[in-house]
Amino acid sequence: SVRFGNSQNFDIYHTGARGIIKNNTGELDLFGNDIRFFSGDGNETLANFIDDGAVELYHDNAKKLETRSNGITVTGYTYSDGVTIGNGTNEKYLAGDSNQLQMYHTGSSGNGYITNNQGTLLIGGSIVSFTNQANNAFLIRAVSGGTAELYHAGTKKFETTQTGVVISGIATATTFSGSGASL
Repeated sequence: SVRFGNSQNFDIYHTGARGIIKNNTGELDLFGNDIRFFSGDGNETLANFIDDGAVELYHDNAKKLETRSNGITVTGYTYSDGVTIGNGTNEKYLAGDSNQLQMYHTGSSGNGYITNNQGTLLIGGSIVSFTNQANNAFLIRAVSGGTAELYHAGTKKFETTQTGVVISGIATATTFSGSGASL
């Protein structure tokens, strides 16, 4: 063990199983143009802290996270308990090679948007439902291989069936024409 400091608060020692650098009082500061961490045999990079540049974190010698001047780059999947994208107005989640899919909130107007600027926006599931904000009443509900339903104030008003449609309440048509048209 080697000890440094007025009260010998800084230790460097080896237990026989691991090496330890221990600072018992205050901060431990490392200085260097670039600070790099490697595996015990020196064959794998663990982390790089580059002066005036990136911080890079590695897993099994593969870079997975890198800070950049405009944000971060993550390589691979990201697992999280939650994601916040900015905390300002019109900050967007962007996906696609040209940011074709966008999801954002306008802030003061209270409007949220999901926009697909190319192709078709597909929302899939065995049952797809749109509900009110409290999530306690359907607005639209569609079942794969089955019914499609429209609701008014939480009450089903229109439903497709295997043989046609069911309308609950009064159906009003202002114009009805066409070949074989009848009511």
